[in-house]
Amino acid sequence: PSSPTMGHLDASLRLLLEAAGGSDDDGVDPVSALGKALSEIDIARSSGVGTHDALSPEALLLCAEAGTKLGRFEEADGYLQAFLRGHPPANQFLVRAWFACAQVAFSRVRHLKAEELVAGTLDALSWVLRGLDLAKARPGYAFLVYNGSVHAWRIGRALLRPGRRVALVPALKAVVAALAETDDGDKAWRLQLAIHLALAHEEAGEVDAGLAALAAAAPLAEAAGAEAVEAHFRAQLHLSRGDPAKVKKLGDDKAAASPRLRALAQVAAL
Repeated sequence: PSSPTMGHLDASLRLLLEAAGGSDDDGVDPVSALGKALSEIDIARSSGVGTHDALSPEALLLCAEAGTKLGRFEEADGYLQAFLRGHPPANQFLVRAWFACAQVAFSRVRHLKAEELVAGTLDALSWVLRGLDLAKARPGYAFLVYNGSVHAWRIGRALLRPGRRVALVPALKAVVAALAETDDGDKAWRLQLAIHLALAHEEAGEVDAGLAALAAAAPLAEAAGAEAVEAHFRAQLHLSRGDPAKVKKLGDDKAAASPRLRALAQVAAL
């Protein structure tokens, strides 16, 4: 194929990546579109048209995101480094770049074990938290806060198991707080994260902090429906199981509203 100019390449990349962001109903295979976008860069570079740094910041970021979606993390890192070398302003592109940095960082440590996995995962999460700090402070960036919470979940779930989740307390606290600050509308998602935060607190020996996190999440459970209410209540019972009086009170408080929840409390008190 002929070698595109860098201006043409920027425009071409935007079209391809917009197509990749569409649905399968549009007749476009997103994976093929992403792959073609990155191939155009390779053609331009091999033809001497330019390097990463000759692309516009937007094109660099789009290519980095394409690389992460395709699992081509080292390529993505090249685009990210070029993007960051340009000292981008503190806007949504920088937030998205930090989220992509998190994915690249995690790709390099996900195969590790034990403490090395914990340390590597926390390092990757630090990029997500950096993005969240910027996004939550900017009007109109609430969607990026939600996206950041999803990135944090995908990365952090490697540690969501007994003996490891304690390491996630700071990150989960930050994510739960950021979603609260933007009043994200996905109450069930926020509740799920709050329950994991409570369990992480418990593992850290901070049962009161875990129960406080659950208490703060009670309105989320009520808004999310009956299944969410039960999941929330089960988490409260789990953290209260060492205190029979507290378990009884939980059951008494729910008795009028739900005999099922009261029965769960009675079983937990045995």
